[in-house]
Amino acid sequence: MTFATEFPAYSTADMPTLPAGWEDVSWHNDFMPHFINPDLGLGLWIDHSDPALAAWPGQGRFGLHKIDAEGQWDGYDGIIDTNDFNAVLHCIADHQNELDAQTKCITHTDTGRGVCADCGEFI
Repeated sequence: MTFATEFPAYSTADMPTLPAGWEDVSWHNDFMPHFINPDLGLGLWIDHSDPALAAWPGQGRFGLHKIDAEGQWDGYDGIIDTNDFNAVLHCIADHQNELDAQTKCITHTDTGRGVCADCGEFI
């Protein structure tokens, strides 16, 4: 399933390009196309570009939220709700940077409080 097959009324030309690691999990019984990035623990809903066709009128076109370990959205724990895709990309980059910091930390620097100064992990 892809957003193109599940939501044929959505223009592929209006769909922004997501960074690597995002999976299209769109399903026709949802309100709009939905993508997840399990590594980042994030999901992204993308509404119509035309506000007159919006599934969630009054909301931003892009809704970035957290997902659980199974990739499921467990309520609207929204990170950002916006019409600005660059703001979404910025939030995604922030989450990627946090993940990179945690996974790149090979030797932890003890802060003296039991937390690594480099990645924030408890040590």
